[in-house]
Amino acid sequence: MTKNLFTKAELEKLRELPIEGVASRLGLDVRQHRCLCPFHDDHTPSMTFSTTKNRYRCYVCGAHGSTIDLVMGVLFDKQGGAASALTDACKWLTKEFGVLVASQYMCKSKSEVTPFEPKRFARYFEQPKLSLNAQDFLFAKRHLHPAVVRYCRLNSYKDWLQIPYYDINGNLQGIQSRYMGKDKLQPRFLFPRGKGCHIYNMQVLKMLCPGEDLYIAEGCSDCWALLSAGHKTIAIPSATLLNREELKAMFLKLNLMENRNTVHLYPDQDMAGENLYKKLHAVAADVGIPLVRHNLPSGCKDFSDFWISQQSSRKEHIMT
Repeated sequence: MTKNLFTKAELEKLRELPIEGVASRLGLDVRQHRCLCPFHDDHTPSMTFSTTKNRYRCYVCGAHGSTIDLVMGVLFDKQGGAASALTDACKWLTKEFGVLVASQYMCKSKSEVTPFEPKRFARYFEQPKLSLNAQDFLFAKRHLHPAVVRYCRLNSYKDWLQIPYYDINGNLQGIQSRYMGKDKLQPRFLFPRGKGCHIYNMQVLKMLCPGEDLYIAEGCSDCWALLSAGHKTIAIPSATLLNREELKAMFLKLNLMENRNTVHLYPDQDMAGENLYKKLHAVAADVGIPLVRHNLPSGCKDFSDFWISQQSSRKEHIMT
């Protein structure tokens, strides 16, 4: 019998992932909170999604549940046992959404986790090179400023974009890989075994002046877009990554109150983004840091989406 390797807290973290985002990543065409049910021969969208409860339900076949249940039902059968399907679904979610949990390494003991060695990988980012696929992804699709891409030292290998994480002094701390290909079975994000990354672009804090605005993004893509827009930005890889105490420790470590900095946030237009704002707002109030919320226009799911739409409209205007 296969034992589930995820703790209750980790399972809850995965259940907090936005249900419609999980459905879309599974290939379901979600429109107006509905889609064709994958669990029966459906010709009229009968599966509905509740973004407030973060659950799905089909009113024809009765299928219902959380993010984990949806992944289990669509990708994994239970012939190997319910615990095995549960573990496989959780593995898929952690890799696909870049959620860091202790169990994601699936090792029997701590000694089996190979330590991350920064010196071994740092040389790959000294003179980074981008494949044609990566250039298309970053410049043509995401409209990022070339200076931002150079500053972030983004590298690529085949269909993977390699994203280095540095500490405040510019020392390599970790690497996040982002899949750019078309294989839907590939995880979207990967971290090196034995190493997770919490805060992205910490080195920008050395450039932050007293009283200057600091932006917090949810994920690297939003960070690149905000940097391209001229804002000094750090990023949290996932809204579910850090709990309230960890966020408070982060704020205190950054000395934002001492330097009279104001923090800005464009929450993603989903439950995860709203949860991130609530966490940050509570922590900012505790430590006395001003937090300014900016709402995105309707139809933009995150700041990266907003930036892309802005740049696309600007290019169309110039062409006409």
